[in-house]
Amino acid sequence: MQRLTFEQVNNMSEDTMRRLLLDEVLDQNFKEQAEEERRKAEEEARAKEEERLNGFFADRFKNKSPRFGDQY
Repeated sequence: MQRLTFEQVNNMSEDTMRRLLLDEVLDQNFKEQAEEERRKAEEEARAKEEERLNGFFADRFKNKSPRFGDQY
């Protein structure tokens, strides 16, 4: 939000003040929504990676003995 002086606020019309406040509220809502979407995307990516690794290690250890190449 831009910093306003007391004089600017006093000289501002009601409509202008409402428009400025509405713009600030909308900007804040968009920022919160973008942050929430980013957080959800990170959680989904983390869950997919965890599922992929679980599958990988479950396959590696399915006989309860790890096998890496020719080693047992």
